[in-house]
Amino acid sequence: MAADPFGTAALRRATLAAWRDSPTRAAEDLAAERDLVTVGYRDRVAVELAQNAADAATAAGIPGELAVWAEADGVHVANTGAPLSKSGVASLAALRVSPKSDGASIGRFGVGFAAVLTVTDHVEIRSNDGGIAFSAERSRADSGLDEVAAMRLPYPVAPAPRAGFATEVVLVGADPALLAEFADQAADLLLDLPALAAVTVGDERFETPDLVTGHGPHARWVIGADARFLHAPTRTDEPLTLPVRVIADLPTTPDRRRLHPDADVALAARGYAAFVAAQPDPMPLLPPRRPPAGPVDALLREAIDDELRGHAWVPGPDGARLRPDRAAVLPGLTAELNTLLCEALPLVPPEYSSAPDAARLVALGARELTAADLADAVPRDRDPAWYGELYAALDAARLPADDLGALPVPLADGRVVTGARGASLVAGDADALALVTWARIVHPAAAHPLLERAGARGLSPADLLGDPALREEVGRIDWEAGATDADLELTAAVLGLIGEGTVGPGFLGLLPVPGDDGALYPADELLAAAAPLRAVLGEDHPYGTVDPDFEARYPAEALRAIGVGWSFGVLREPLPTEPDESLDGADEWWSQLPGEPDELIAVRDLDLVEQWEPAYALLAELPGVLDDPDGYTAWWLHTRTDLGRLRSPDDEAFAGLLDPCTHPAAPRLRAALLHAVRTDADAQVLADALADPARTPSPAVVIAAHRAIAGHRLAELPARVRGIDGEVLDAEDAAVLDVPYARFTASGLVFGGLDVAADLADTLDLPLAGAEPVEIPSAGDRFARGAHPGVTLAQALGELPDAAEVHVHDELVIVVGGAERRVPYVVADGVLHVQSRRW
Repeated sequence: MAADPFGTAALRRATLAAWRDSPTRAAEDLAAERDLVTVGYRDRVAVELAQNAADAATAAGIPGELAVWAEADGVHVANTGAPLSKSGVASLAALRVSPKSDGASIGRFGVGFAAVLTVTDHVEIRSNDGGIAFSAERSRADSGLDEVAAMRLPYPVAPAPRAGFATEVVLVGADPALLAEFADQAADLLLDLPALAAVTVGDERFETPDLVTGHGPHARWVIGADARFLHAPTRTDEPLTLPVRVIADLPTTPDRRRLHPDADVALAARGYAAFVAAQPDPMPLLPPRRPPAGPVDALLREAIDDELRGHAWVPGPDGARLRPDRAAVLPGLTAELNTLLCEALPLVPPEYSSAPDAARLVALGARELTAADLADAVPRDRDPAWYGELYAALDAARLPADDLGALPVPLADGRVVTGARGASLVAGDADALALVTWARIVHPAAAHPLLERAGARGLSPADLLGDPALREEVGRIDWEAGATDADLELTAAVLGLIGEGTVGPGFLGLLPVPGDDGALYPADELLAAAAPLRAVLGEDHPYGTVDPDFEARYPAEALRAIGVGWSFGVLREPLPTEPDESLDGADEWWSQLPGEPDELIAVRDLDLVEQWEPAYALLAELPGVLDDPDGYTAWWLHTRTDLGRLRSPDDEAFAGLLDPCTHPAAPRLRAALLHAVRTDADAQVLADALADPARTPSPAVVIAAHRAIAGHRLAELPARVRGIDGEVLDAEDAAVLDVPYARFTASGLVFGGLDVAADLADTLDLPLAGAEPVEIPSAGDRFARGAHPGVTLAQALGELPDAAEVHVHDELVIVVGGAERRVPYVVADGVLHVQSRRW
């Protein structure tokens, strides 16, 4: 007989006596055991035996080892650590009690051991100090009952555990396939039960997986392990949605499947923020933003959120960790923008600044920045190039420009202003732009299209020169008191803006420029030393000469753009509303315009010219001044010089009457030449040419010239006129052909077209040929309209005029001015008279 060191005989007697005294007690024990087997501890053989092994290792203070193997009699499970104790045996046989002595023990041979009954009804526990067995068959025999709780009656056994182990559990008759269950769960068990150092299943040895693990005062968190359920410390049935396995030191229900109702779930969250902060990328460790899987999950996630809100773990600038409420999230933050602003703002790095990370951080207390917030926070003490990089980064991040109203903007003059609105983007040299005082010019190193979208104006230097603010500054120069050196700085600023091809507005001529006598003069009162205009104006011109040192400092084109004379000065003014009184004849020119011009482009000082041949060459070189025939310059040359009496060499309209312009620049002078009769003065030129017998125009040119002058008023009536045949006639002997038949009834005819005959007669003060009375001595045969076939056909062909009555004469003789004439037809008093042989 085996020794009985644990007093199993006494335990059996007590239990059997209780069953005999109270038959319901045996039934209750059987029901309780069945509940544990079928409900509480189903599928938990490996977990419960591993828990016992971990408790034994903890009790002995050594790293635990668990070994599982199969033999002919069943499956064996051995562990190191503290051996089986008498109290442990009593606990096993009591069915409801675990001999826990402190909070660190999971349950050493408590009710969880009942899980073995899911694979066998005969189990031996061999230990260094003795062993016991539970056998359903022996229990039924000893109790005389058909069904009993197998684990209420322990029996002593003699075999010792395998060498090297303190305890060996033999699951008699268990299926060897149970080893696969241990193998499948080995890694999880080693993670959950840190007292176990290794698990050996058959010939395969398992050690604790090398996974990142965080340690809190009441829980551990493992990255990379199955995290679908709470572990306390082994897996429960409480579902979780956290990204880490939570192994918590929390009380559970007796079956270890659910947390005890009194469990403080929040304890499992303590220290989690420090664990998150220690990870290179903390965001995957945050609770997800989907509904919780259950009440425990909801409580734990809420506790973790509270933990995260109060500790520094959010990635910040230069690797710092920030509390969420001290971190700033800018949606769409780029690496470039982060590099520029990380010193000024506690920005979360770009990789965490987009959905869903950004929304998660904001939910935990981080501040979500808008573009306006960012603009307010941008430092104001950086160099212009830094701001240029910032604007480029803001643009690349596609932040709305409308929200960047408070963005600092560095100006060329060294100031930094708030907001782009009112500032101007001008390409040019920074030193030159720094001199501009009449506009807020963005420093060229900071210029970017983003500023234009944020309210800045994109201007060319020419736009800046035409700025009304500059006109005001120029207008403030007190020429009566004398310009000052401060005024001269304005000239320097303007000259710095002028590039190749720039045409400055006329008011720039009032800018001060030093003359060769040392005094300051308006720019348009000085000539460059080598100005070709000098030869055009002669010796008595009123201009001074620019100081040679000043002239040497600036490009000649820039000096010309502000009005310093080289060639003729050009006045340019958009949308003028009145004539410029500085121009000769401006009122006269303005009065003959059909309306206000869109732009005034006028050459100055034409009335000072003495040498016109070189003057024409200079005028032809000036862009735009002779493009418009209605413009001031073309008008002045046309009305004040010989150009108004000449035609373009390629214009044959008045060939033979007008001489062609032979100047080499004739094509560019075309607008000033006479190519059409636009004024009474033009009509006078043509009328005089028509009266000149030295002119030899063709009949077509004569007719065209007469048609052109018809209706105009001549200042001086010509004494002679040009007839249809090209002959020059005394005006007293001429008449204007106004009806077709008058060519038969009159002589000395002038013709420009029947439709303009009356206007031409009025212009030349000549009678109409058709007004001369016609007498018809003989009577003819009378016919009504359409009755005479020959006449009717001629009328239909347009050879004869229409008339209500026709007289046909054998020979048509008329008397005009006392003289007889034989004519083919004539109209007198509304009657058409024709010669019969012609029709």
